[in-house]
Amino acid sequence: MAIALNTLNILSVNVENKIKIKVYITQVCEDVFSGPLTSPVQLIRMRLLTNMTVSNDHKHVLTSYIADLFQVLFTGNGSTKFQVLKLFLNLSENPAMIEGLLGDHVDSSFLALFDGHVAKEILLRVLISLFQNINNCLKKEGHLAIQTTFTKGSLFFLLYGKDCAQKMRASVNHYDVEVKEKVTIIPKF
Repeated sequence: MAIALNTLNILSVNVENKIKIKVYITQVCEDVFSGPLTSPVQLIRMRLLTNMTVSNDHKHVLTSYIADLFQVLFTGNGSTKFQVLKLFLNLSENPAMIEGLLGDHVDSSFLALFDGHVAKEILLRVLISLFQNINNCLKKEGHLAIQTTFTKGSLFFLLYGKDCAQKMRASVNHYDVEVKEKVTIIPKF
């Protein structure tokens, strides 16, 4: 199984191959959520999904799995969390995915990922970039005034609430210069 998935991962880098691999995305998603948590095979499946979502062509297939991905994020190990966040980062680059991403109910523990003790790679490359992508998509789509369409407890309310704002402001005092610089370019804070 792992060899076949690794082969698909390698093949998924090519745009023409992605078209052929697309038919397997739903099955790969189902296997990610039904298989053993934090297993090497689950991680390979997550990498395949991440590779498939580098371009906007196949992101829509994951729309119905966003809540499941958040569950894997909260229960997975460090490698799994990082892979899920990379997948969310890819999804956040597509304005068509933003409403689904922001509308999902997310446990408030998501905000712990913005704490200063979180690894620089996660904080800098993933979370802050994820937030910037979402802001950029909202500006492009003119969705800044649609907060009433998102329910309390959604990712939107977490990211645009005062708790997240406090965590982002605290990141301005982060020990790493890159993190400080990246946070200061996010206009909301």
